[in-house]
Amino acid sequence: MLRPKFSPLALLLVLSLIALACDLLAATARKPTVIIISPPSGSQFREGEDVVLQSTSTDSTGIVRVELVVDGATARTDSAPSPQGQRSFALIQKWKAIQGDHTITVRAYNAAGAVSDPAAISVSVSPAVVAGTANPTKPPTLAASTPPLPTDQPKKSLEPSPARPTAPTSQTSSPTQPIPGRKMNCEETASLFLGDRPTPGKVAAPQPDLGTVGRWVDLGPTGAGPAGQFHQALAYSPLTEKPALYAALGRNLYRWDEAAQRWDYLPLQTIVGTIAVDPTRPEIVYAGSVDRVYKSVDGGKAWIESRLGQDPAAVAAADKRVSSCWTVVSLAVSRTNPNTVYAGTFNGLFKSMDGGKNWVLLTEGIQTIGFIVWSVAVHPLDDRIVYAGVEDQSQARPGTPASQSHVPRLFRSTDAGTTWIELEVKGFWIPLDIQFDPQNDQGIYLATEGRGIWKSTDGGTRWMNLGMGAAKDWAVSALVIDPTNPRVLYLGRVWDDPGGIYRTDDGGKTWTEMNEGLRGRWVDALAISPDGRVLYATVSEVRSTPSEGWKFLSSGVFRRLLR
Repeated sequence: MLRPKFSPLALLLVLSLIALACDLLAATARKPTVIIISPPSGSQFREGEDVVLQSTSTDSTGIVRVELVVDGATARTDSAPSPQGQRSFALIQKWKAIQGDHTITVRAYNAAGAVSDPAAISVSVSPAVVAGTANPTKPPTLAASTPPLPTDQPKKSLEPSPARPTAPTSQTSSPTQPIPGRKMNCEETASLFLGDRPTPGKVAAPQPDLGTVGRWVDLGPTGAGPAGQFHQALAYSPLTEKPALYAALGRNLYRWDEAAQRWDYLPLQTIVGTIAVDPTRPEIVYAGSVDRVYKSVDGGKAWIESRLGQDPAAVAAADKRVSSCWTVVSLAVSRTNPNTVYAGTFNGLFKSMDGGKNWVLLTEGIQTIGFIVWSVAVHPLDDRIVYAGVEDQSQARPGTPASQSHVPRLFRSTDAGTTWIELEVKGFWIPLDIQFDPQNDQGIYLATEGRGIWKSTDGGTRWMNLGMGAAKDWAVSALVIDPTNPRVLYLGRVWDDPGGIYRTDDGGKTWTEMNEGLRGRWVDALAISPDGRVLYATVSEVRSTPSEGWKFLSSGVFRRLLR
């Protein structure tokens, strides 16, 4: 019997083809993984709105395209930037909402042609509201839960970026800072200041013994997680008969239930940089986020989204130095006209005159590009008078001295934001908080990052630095005034060691530490009750080492009975 003869080269070729076929079969057998980050299943929208889906697909051989499927029909297909695909592909896809109940599915394909198991959510779309229609249907809301990320997916670091300088020095700007000299997307820019994305939090158990005067009580909420670098937020309703306390911690949002002595977790799954309560109706609350403001009319149970007035991409196209987003870091609601709301962002100041439905970028006398509006305040007796505290980074470039790249500015408007003039405050630094004297309609205070507390008694024409010695150079993030005694003030410090909370009984000449019982010393926000009896503070436990820099370990809300 004759045996076929194979040359060694032919045998090697056959074996190579078999190995290649096996590899292809194995690659085909492996399926990509895809998850939908947002919105949560069960979310509600209105007809004509953009349903924005954020998904992440992963595969060892590379994701080449991702399909968005609505009710079984492909709505759009997006290809990976590289023709060879990429192992992890984060994507945002939009679909114009059509009335009815829908199943939205995302499918991912790898380089070998294998398709993932579908990731799906359900959404409900109600009819569009016709202008002028009374009693519109239920506003769009977000469900409370979010699908978990894969356990092997890398998570963003919660460590803060390098600190901004707290006073003019010869230091140069860090290229990692969020300045116009470095192009960053909205999520990246916001994350540098606000921490990681929200995760469903737990509520604190009822706290006993809240009636002891002169000591701090840790209100939780447990499970809030580490804080963001800058803006934690507190908002307290000024109404004595209907108090409402809201807190944003680690970008989770909560409302304090005074009767039950616990925190209620609010289902707003987005970045939260700042919050504000309607001064006349505590159930109306605003939350600032990336390029938009959210509003709730039922105490945070449901939320309506409104985007800021212009397309951020248009501003970015006009000036390539700036990030194409307006992350909201300050909010103010007029007490005399609650439909008037101001939103301070990384690139200018916006105003709404219809309760947050529509927004206009203010430009007359105040810049936009590179103007971070850290604080905005409306006069409680005259809503034509508005102040805005700004960090001007319009000239910032890598290597620019800090005195030129981080310029403090203070603006005042006397016509409800239509026009602005800049006020001269010699020697001050970046204004992080603005407060009005409750018994002097011309009295105003500034809390500055690196130059302590400043006061004017003539509406901002002349200023003086309060405090003596080291207090003149404190980095102060928050300030509240006792509504019943304007000589009593409380301030919260950041950056400084030891930091914490301080009180003055003589209008700011001397300050007394009141930190015993606090879990940390990094204070981002303060709130005081209308009767001046209760003080609230958001406090973070922070560690600083030469190797790690600033590291946020935990955050929470503390309460102290003052008398």
